[in-house]
Amino acid sequence: MNREQYLQDKVRRLAAERLLITIGEAMNRLSSADSDMATELGDVGPIVAFRNVLVHGYFKIDHATVWEVIQNRLPILLANAERVWSRFAPLYDPPEPSP
Repeated sequence: MNREQYLQDKVRRLAAERLLITIGEAMNRLSSADSDMATELGDVGPIVAFRNVLVHGYFKIDHATVWEVIQNRLPILLANAERVWSRFAPLYDPPEPSP
């Protein structure tokens, strides 16, 4: 999906905004529980602030900005999360036992 398609698709915009809200809330809670890990994932303040804009700025949401976040910031957050998760995955996903 390109930028123009995204901007025209209200359902996908709303879905993306909801997921970004969830990410922002998770980051906020993680920063309280483990601030070092939250910082390792990304810039906590701007992520939580963006969540707050999405939650409270109902009629002020700039959909082009949301698109830019999805395209440029979310991949960085995902890469950081995958790197952090790789340290913990063996604890939660042990190897299958040999037959």
